[in-house]
Amino acid sequence: MLRTGTLLAPEICEMFSNFSMPLLSPKVACLDRCFLQFMLHWCKNIGMRHSEQKNNVARLRVELNKFEKFDQEQFAKLIGCSLWKLRNIELGRTPLDELLARRISDETGIALEWLLENDTEAPLIAAESPVIPDRRGRFTAAAFKRAVLMRKRGVPFTIEAYKHTRMQRDFGVPTMRESLALGLGSMYAIIFYGWMRALFSTKNADIALWKTGRFLEQLASEHGHSRDVLPESHLEVAALRDHEVQWQQVKRGLRLAQKYARNWQRSERPRKRSRRWKKIRIGTKTLYKSPSGRRTKQPPSSAPPRRRKK
Repeated sequence: MLRTGTLLAPEICEMFSNFSMPLLSPKVACLDRCFLQFMLHWCKNIGMRHSEQKNNVARLRVELNKFEKFDQEQFAKLIGCSLWKLRNIELGRTPLDELLARRISDETGIALEWLLENDTEAPLIAAESPVIPDRRGRFTAAAFKRAVLMRKRGVPFTIEAYKHTRMQRDFGVPTMRESLALGLGSMYAIIFYGWMRALFSTKNADIALWKTGRFLEQLASEHGHSRDVLPESHLEVAALRDHEVQWQQVKRGLRLAQKYARNWQRSERPRKRSRRWKKIRIGTKTLYKSPSGRRTKQPPSSAPPRRRKK
C-alpha cells in the first residue's frame, strides 16, 4: 500500500487522520505523534511530487497551486471530470484524451499542444498571447501581428494568463479557438460535405449514412445548435422519415450552401488597383504615391497639383 508508484496520498492521509491511538506513556505518544505528522507530510508532498513527473496535467495543477489553493478535487471540478480519472491521468495510468485537453486549455489558458505532447521537461506555454497596446492605449495592427508571432514562438504561461482566461470565461467571452470555429464554420461545413459525398458513394453507403445521422443527432443533443440557422427545436434522424420535413430540410440546406458560395465568390474576386496617385504627408514633407507603391517628391502629370502658398 505504501509503494511509491501506486500511492494514493488522500486515502493514506485520511487513514492516518482517523487513526486513534490507545493510551500510552507521554514519551511513546509523542514519538507516535511525530511519526504520524511525518507520514502526513510525506503523503501530501513527496507522494504528490512523484506524480508531477509523469504528466503535464499534474505540473499545471501544481503550478496553479502556488498562487491559489488547487487540490485535485477542485481542479477536477474546474475541468469537468471525475476525481479518480484526474488521479489516474496524473499518475500516468490513463492517457489524456483530446476532448479533456481542450477543456483544460479553455478553462486555464494553457496551450493545447503542450498538454497533448506531454513533454515533462518543456516549460509551461500559454494558449493565447496578449495584445499589448501602444503608448496611447490603442490596439494597432502591428500589435496584433506581434501577438501572432509571440504565439508561434510560445508565450510562457503565467498566473496573469490564467486570471485573464478565468475572467473571460466568467463574462462569457469566447476563446480564440471558439472564435475561429465560429468564423470558419461555413468553410468546414463545405469541406465535410465533400467528405460525406465521398463516403456515401461507396458500397457501404447505408451504414455510413446511418452512423453519420446518429453522430450528428448525438452531437446536437449534447452541445445544441443555432436556431438562427435551423429553427427546429430538436435535430432527429427519425423526423426525416416524413417526406415533407425531408424536402424542407433539403431546401434550407441548399439556401445555406448558395449563400456561402456567393460570399466565397465575392471574397475571391481580385480587387482592382487604384490608378490614381495619392498625396501623403510624412511630418513636414509631402510625397506622392503611385499606384504601384512608388513614392516620389515631384508630382507627376496625373497627380494633383501642389497648392502654392500665398
